[in-house]
Amino acid sequence: MIHQKLSFNARKLLKYCHFLDNPIVFYHGLSGAVPTADIDQQQQNAAASRRATLAFAPTEILQANNSEQLDDLLRQLQQPAKHAYANQQSKDSSASCDFVSGWAGVFGYDAGQYSQANAIAQPPPRSDHDLPLAWFGYYPISLQLCLDTNEVILCSATEQNIAPWLTALDALLNEPPEISPAAARDWQPEWNLAQYQAAFERIQAYLRSGDCYQTNLTMPFRCADDLTQQSPAELLEAFDAPHSGFLKTAEFSLFTVSPERFVRIDQRRLETRPIKGTAPRSSHPEEDQKLLDALRSCPKNQAENLMIVDLLRNDLSRYATAGSVKVEALFAPQSHANVHHLVSTIVAELKPEISHEQAIFAALPGGSITGAPKRRAMEIINELEVRSRGFYCGSMGYFDSRGHSDFNILIRSIIAKRDGAECWGGGGIVLDSTADSEYQEILNKVQRIMQQPL
Repeated sequence: MIHQKLSFNARKLLKYCHFLDNPIVFYHGLSGAVPTADIDQQQQNAAASRRATLAFAPTEILQANNSEQLDDLLRQLQQPAKHAYANQQSKDSSASCDFVSGWAGVFGYDAGQYSQANAIAQPPPRSDHDLPLAWFGYYPISLQLCLDTNEVILCSATEQNIAPWLTALDALLNEPPEISPAAARDWQPEWNLAQYQAAFERIQAYLRSGDCYQTNLTMPFRCADDLTQQSPAELLEAFDAPHSGFLKTAEFSLFTVSPERFVRIDQRRLETRPIKGTAPRSSHPEEDQKLLDALRSCPKNQAENLMIVDLLRNDLSRYATAGSVKVEALFAPQSHANVHHLVSTIVAELKPEISHEQAIFAALPGGSITGAPKRRAMEIINELEVRSRGFYCGSMGYFDSRGHSDFNILIRSIIAKRDGAECWGGGGIVLDSTADSEYQEILNKVQRIMQQPL
């Protein structure tokens, strides 16, 4: 295990990280952070500090653009040689559960469509211009950025020749490139209220007929600017969300300030934290508290959350040991920079014969961004939404070499290519939803992201 303090500035590295080779960042902010009972005080203190993990220069890249390549990618992710260190490790509850080294990347929403393909209608056709179904790099080293102290620690699970990475960092920070000036963008919705309402009414018809109980309806906002060369630092720090991240490749840049964990696996312990129930924030403390209290006591929001909890309990039970699925927290409030949320926590024990990669892929896409029942909701989404979601509502995360994995839900995200960028928003539709309030909820979720200069 390498654990070496470097003489670099952590905040400066975060600011310039987009100039590195295929950089990926996992940013752990304070907003919405909730301590858990199963970690000791040292870990809780670490969780209460702003930190990020930066990795770059992967030694291997896997990319899947079709179902056959996706199957091959999954096989390669599970190669036992990559997990040799984890196989030798005993469980160490004091070890950091941040990413140190291993596979890190992203599954798109459409990858989840293929994981459920035996039970849903054929996924929408993909064009040559679509983003990959999945992208992963193997990162032998990482940099732990302690943003409150500006310390940088280089880590790896195995011995490495770290000279090439140090050379790249010296070259970047000794003569940093010029950063494009931050600017607000002209974002335009692809649906106006009337178009959204037409799709909303179709879902209401499905709900009344008993086809589904809840469907997550989403829509994109688009700008024509090339955001692929922008730094993620200002956006990540402005939202300070616990499951934020950044990934830049030759084809795309992905910025996310997600508040939602999809699945975390620590050795054999599974955890998922679905979000359902949203209220706007107010700059006035008394009004802000009233908004939070109303969210917590709202029967509609509790019913939506409970539906998704039941769905995810069922999802986890497919690859968890019998009787191990438990709800640890129900309707817990979390407050973020732009909204309040209700969050529940479900835990389980992973079956010994199931790998982390198999479990994560089988759970895709997350139930909180599809609906219930999941398979029928996905068919309705395919029918009604503007186009394929791409990375939006997919999942970004890692399979760490030491035996733990952590993936978010890719909401509150900007997906950028050279010909423009998209920022999607959505929400769960149930029988007592109204089109006006749901459309406004979408704006509450994404307006501040789009207004934040990049």
